[in-house]
Amino acid sequence: MKNKAQAGNGFRCFQSVRPWTAPLKEGATIHHLKAVCCALPGASCGQRRIFRSVPASANPHRGSYPSPALAYASYPFVDLPPGNTLRRKLFPFSKFTIHLFPKMTRHSIMKPTKGKEMDNIMEYIKYLEGLIPEKDSLKIVKTEAEKFYKTHSLDECFHMGHELYRSDNFQIQEIGVFLFGYVAHENGEALSFLKNIVSQHDSWKVQEILAMAFDNHCKIIGYEAALPVIQEWLSSDCANVRRAVSEGLRVWTSRPYFKDNPQIAINLLATHKSDESEYVRKSVGNAIRDISKKHSELVAAELNTWDLSSKEICQVYKLASKFIEK
Repeated sequence: MKNKAQAGNGFRCFQSVRPWTAPLKEGATIHHLKAVCCALPGASCGQRRIFRSVPASANPHRGSYPSPALAYASYPFVDLPPGNTLRRKLFPFSKFTIHLFPKMTRHSIMKPTKGKEMDNIMEYIKYLEGLIPEKDSLKIVKTEAEKFYKTHSLDECFHMGHELYRSDNFQIQEIGVFLFGYVAHENGEALSFLKNIVSQHDSWKVQEILAMAFDNHCKIIGYEAALPVIQEWLSSDCANVRRAVSEGLRVWTSRPYFKDNPQIAINLLATHKSDESEYVRKSVGNAIRDISKKHSELVAAELNTWDLSSKEICQVYKLASKFIEK
């Protein structure tokens, strides 16, 4: 960690708190550091020069430095008090040449280079606010999310997803939800955010996007490989999480793997025919009905095993059997 401290020259500095080791014999002579150009904020075109002399703090175990980079680069020389007292072993002179930046670059040390939108998150959000109409526009939401995903790193998508989800505009939040779905295959935090945070959103429209984002995740990793996470989400205590699976993968048998294994899709859905949530039961019934259009015999065989004395099961049965010949 580096704590801010006030240096004697009046500039804001950082103070190193790296561990200190016992000094060697005092009086040892060291070579002066070469001057280096610094592109820190406030420097004029990177021309401010930093020399060997740096103000020392009152604490003899700490030294003050004009930047966190120099504090880091100066270690293991924790202190450089007046005189040339060596605090640790000598290194060759070349070790004292500190290159903070390539000569032709002037990027701030505090901020790595990022994409245009990531350089100014608020600017990107304002762009979305001007683009997205007050009336719902799922097409624009999906297009913008996909465009950002294709032109940015997964890490940038993950962090932008967080920023967009903080918006008061639910359609901007939806773009963030889509981004989480796109990066979840490499970022477990993104998948957890969808499952634990987005599922608690009180807007049914956002829950629809959650289902689509989950489907995108399954598509990216492959539906067969996604079976464990599909089962995990179907076993969730949260109805919105269970429905994200049953609804998100519709039409199930139009997806790779389930297209060749319709019985597996039917079995996964049928386990929720008596789900405690009507919201989930309706989704399950509609999903099974979708499958019955091409696999009526398989669906009919499953429905014939159901106990219709249950009100919940009967509700799902009516939806699922709509296209089954009586």
